[in-house]
Amino acid sequence: GPNKALAKMACDHFAKKNASGIHRLDMSNIRQDLWPLPVGKLFGIGKRMEHHLRRMGISTIGGLAGHPAELLKKRWGINGELLQRTA
Repeated sequence: GPNKALAKMACDHFAKKNASGIHRLDMSNIRQDLWPLPVGKLFGIGKRMEHHLRRMGISTIGGLAGHPAELLKKRWGINGELLQRTA
């Protein structure tokens, strides 16, 4: 991946299940590979945050990525914006 967060996501969710042990996760395939995953699979989201996000109607990583950063920042401060950018 082009950054540490995407590299970790690629390793944890795709490369370990691949015969070669390698998976490239970048802007060309992020929407089809990463975004359909449940929001709880995103690096940095625990059970409690997953519960809060699901109550807001955000169930996938793509849903979090498309959610307005201003609303997340209003609720959780800079951490809300950081989660949205990570997604």
